[in-house]
Amino acid sequence: MENRKEAIEALKVFFVTMKKDWSKVNGRVIGQVIRAPPITGLNAPYSYTKDIKLDKKKIWPNFMGNVIDLGAY
Repeated sequence: MENRKEAIEALKVFFVTMKKDWSKVNGRVIGQVIRAPPITGLNAPYSYTKDIKLDKKKIWPNFMGNVIDLGAY
């Protein structure tokens, strides 16, 4: 039960941040695509992600790396 209360409090804080920083459409832009070549079997490893420029101020404070949330605890 304590974990759920902590999670709810964290979500409340997150909601306030979302309302403040992400309500306006322009605030949701996290980067831009510089070039987007088709992804085929002939692309060099990982080259398809090098053509995106991210706004580091919006991404890096909470970036956890490349993760997949499977919804399990």
